[in-house]
Amino acid sequence: MISFIHDRIDGHNDFNVLAHLFEYDTRFSVYGDDFTFYDYHSPLEVPRELGSSFEVVVADPPFLSEECLTKTALTMRYLSKGPLILCTGSLIRRKII
Repeated sequence: MISFIHDRIDGHNDFNVLAHLFEYDTRFSVYGDDFTFYDYHSPLEVPRELGSSFEVVVADPPFLSEECLTKTALTMRYLSKGPLILCTGSLIRRKII
């Protein structure tokens, strides 16, 4: 799914849309500068220059535990200067609202 989204965004550069992937799986490093290694256990270990630099942040956490969601949300808030979109189940929704 990530490849699909990246390829679609990449094909629409006339709209000046950029995507950046924060991911634990280093196989995604094929995206070069558009990839940053991310471990939710260390939510603020992301490049400082990326703080508050994204118009929209979309996250699909690897686990639905309270710890994972809380730390992922912390990273999202740090990176975003706009809306946050968190992909999760309806049971978890009550915990994050």
